[in-house]
Amino acid sequence: MLGFKVKSKYGVVIIALVSAVAVLIGLNIWLYYNSIPVTNNTKAFNVTLSDWTARWWKWAFSFSGYYNNPLLDPNGTSVMKFQPPHQPVFFLSGAYNSVGNRTVTIPADNGILFPVLNGEISFLDLPNATSQADLKKALDSDIGAATYIGAELDGKEIQFQRIQAPLFDINYAKDNILSTNKSGPTKAVSDGYWIYLEPNSIPVGQHILHIKGEQPFYRSEVTYKVNIQAESNGTTMLTEHKK
Repeated sequence: MLGFKVKSKYGVVIIALVSAVAVLIGLNIWLYYNSIPVTNNTKAFNVTLSDWTARWWKWAFSFSGYYNNPLLDPNGTSVMKFQPPHQPVFFLSGAYNSVGNRTVTIPADNGILFPVLNGEISFLDLPNATSQADLKKALDSDIGAATYIGAELDGKEIQFQRIQAPLFDINYAKDNILSTNKSGPTKAVSDGYWIYLEPNSIPVGQHILHIKGEQPFYRSEVTYKVNIQAESNGTTMLTEHKK
């Protein structure tokens, strides 16, 4: 009986120590991710990255039909097919609460923008909200709950940045990726951890891009086989681009 008590005591101590370490690690992760400076004003093709991320959200919610959305693309076909036309920045997406593998071809003279972990919220989500501040406050806690954020290109870590978009107009397509009654025009704000790769920053040829973001009860992880082609000639596979 004494031996059991001793084991129980040590077991409690060990569990308590492990729990304390886990709390400290979680706190350090939260402090680290939330200390990343917001960089909204950097520009790509004379448009701020803040505005580019807002455009990305408009793109992501513009698709009717749950499985037409690039965020659920099983192989890269939808990401390629549904790129916004006449745009010099190529949009990649994560995998909506899932793990994916995709293959894409991107012109070397295009910029590349993608989220590692991001979120948006609109007045349709919070009908009682009356201001941008109300929306931003609700979104802050969600973005701040990140437990893992990371991306690698050919095995080398890529630095991400936190980018916020203030109120922007958005029109949610019917039967969008959320599969809710959230559809129609409204205004939204967004926040998240993003990566923008400059044109001609990746050598022509085949590359592996791995993106992973996690929150409690949510995971987005996707591996892209990226083919960088030398010249766009106005087109990228199924999508026309303006040079």
